[in-house]
Formats: sequence, C-alpha cells, structure tokens
Amino acid sequence: MRDMYVPIPGYKPHKINAAFTLGGPELLMKTLYEVFQVNVQYYVCIDFNAFQDVIDTLGGIEVEVKDYEVNEINKYIKEVNGKNSTLLSGPGYQKLNGQQALSYCRIRKVGNGDYERTERQRMVLGLLIDKARNISMFKLPEVAKAVLPYIKTNIPTTKLMNIGYTAYKFGNTPVEKARVPFDYTFEETYVNGMSILLPDFQKNAIMLEKFLYSTSGAASYAPVYMVNNYHSQDKPIDKRGKNHQ
Repeated sequence: MRDMYVPIPGYKPHKINAAFTLGGPELLMKTLYEVFQVNVQYYVCIDFNAFQDVIDTLGGIEVEVKDYEVNEINKYIKEVNGKNSTLLSGPGYQKLNGQQALSYCRIRKVGNGDYERTERQRMVLGLLIDKARNISMFKLPEVAKAVLPYIKTNIPTTKLMNIGYTAYKFGNTPVEKARVPFDYTFEETYVNGMSILLPDFQKNAIMLEKFLYSTSGAASYAPVYMVNNYHSQDKPIDKRGKNHQ
C-alpha cells in the first residue's frame, strides 16, 4: 500500500511511494530492503500507454464492473486518452480493452478506497499473467513490440527471456497474491495532517518472507521482481476504515 509510512534511507520518513519519487527504483528497492529485509534485485517500470497496449495485444480482460465504478472508469479513460476514448456504457460482466482496464485499476474514490483499488490491481495482474501464459509462442514478438518501448528495467535481456520461458513452464499454476501491510499488522492514523498506514515492520517482514519463499522452498536470498507504474498521477487518498481488504 502506497500510504505505508516508512523510513526512507537518506530522507525523512514518508509514504513509501515517495521513495520512488525521490530516488527512482533504486531508492525504492533500498527502502524495501531496509524496512522488510526483502532483497529486490530487479525492477520493471511500465507506463500507462504500454499497459493499455499489452492488454489490447492480449485481447482484453473480462471483469465484473460494479455500478459505482462506471463513471470513475470513464473519467480516467478521458484523462489519459482524450478524444480517442472508448467509454463504458454501463456496469456488468464485460470485456475491457486497454483503456478501460487501465482506468479500472486506477479507481480509488468510490467503494473501499485504496484497499479496493489495490485489490482490482492484483486481480487484473493475475488475469494478465494467465493470458500471457496461454498465448502462442508466435505471438510473443508482437507483445514484446508493444511493451519494450515503454518500459524501464535493469533486467538483462537474456534473463528477461529466461523469465518468460520459466512462466510458460508453470502452466496453469494459480497466481498467489498478497497485500502489504497484511491484515491486523497496521493502524490508520495521521502525520502532519496526512492520512497514513503505520505498519508493524517486524510482523510484516515475517509474513512477507513466508509468502514469498515458504511455499516454493526457495532460499531467502532469491531475487524478487518489483513492478511499478512510473507515470501514475494519483493523488493522496482520504481516510478509510481500519483493516479492510
């Protein structure tokens, strides 16, 4: 959660997303290591345009759009795409194109605020992974062409290809998801008039390590891949109920 209030190396404590603003992915990786003892070695940053193109290339995603989400989705579609917007006509189970799926992920002022937004984001990423694992090998160059111009990463090209091959080997293995801070490991409060989540760092570090490594039996020094949207223009959120998903 971006509202976690954490110590940032070389700076005053702030919301964790400030680390990326202050020092890019390198400082964010360092912050994650200092706070949660997670040794993130690689990162991928993808902008809004690439996110839309990837979803369109994969044929869209199917989700259940709630009635209170429609206007918010259309608002964000127009914000990013202007006159080229393809708006939703109503709620219900439907296939979203890239514009609509990106905007679906950005909703935060309705429902359960940022908790529900991150839940949408985890769901959409899971759907994208499932789609990517089932596409033809012959379609991969098309996907790469849509994505590569819009990403920033420190992953060597050869390793990037190996990651893609490894994803295929997993087949239809379910995608496991988690939210940090975990339930009942934080409190909502204010600092300098700013709404924040104050986590129990030790509890979250233990639970995060268990989530990342215990099921696979991987060593605790295994590389972790961080995905971040570096063109996000989202603003601070309002106060929300405690310990909600």
